[in-house]
Amino acid sequence: MKRQSRVSKGDENLWLISYSDLITSILAVLVLITSFSKIDIEKLDHANRLMKDDSLVTLSTLKKQYLALIEEKNLQKFVSVLLSDKGLEINMASSVQFGLNSARLNKTGIKKLQPVLQKIVQDSQVREIIISGHTDATGSAARNWELSSQRANAVMLYLMDKGLNYKHSHIVAYASNDPYKSDSKLSKKEQNKRNRRVTILIGRSYKK
Repeated sequence: MKRQSRVSKGDENLWLISYSDLITSILAVLVLITSFSKIDIEKLDHANRLMKDDSLVTLSTLKKQYLALIEEKNLQKFVSVLLSDKGLEINMASSVQFGLNSARLNKTGIKKLQPVLQKIVQDSQVREIIISGHTDATGSAARNWELSSQRANAVMLYLMDKGLNYKHSHIVAYASNDPYKSDSKLSKKEQNKRNRRVTILIGRSYKK
């Protein structure tokens, strides 16, 4: 006669408890990852000043410096500044840098932006720099990708020639996939003009 093994009801539920603990742990890790991804970069700057370098200028201070420089040089029509959770965004209209549908730098236009570009080179010595090209939604998708990448690369090479610390600098092409927030006060033509831009993001500090 075969002996039947019996498992108590409590033992049968043990695997459920272990599985539940595993899921809870995974969820906890995901919550931590999400919270870290939303860390205020400005608060991170303050932490870096305390732990690494008390001479570090925070992004909010940098924003004030850029705004003052833009006003002093009367560049408000060509350059705008935005402090976001990604960093400090310096948006420069493509019309002052490039000809229509071209990735060749306009010598006259780039000369106007020189004060701002020189400061970006200076800030690149202690901060990450991301240069991104943007287009409007007109034209073919293939051409927009090509043009946005070529323009970002042209600005990158120009800044490198001026002393940009390229070890912590990158380029990104967005084509028409990252437009400005729509403004009902602007015509479609003006909105497209605003979307055609090169953005330089001044990000986290890396000075030790």
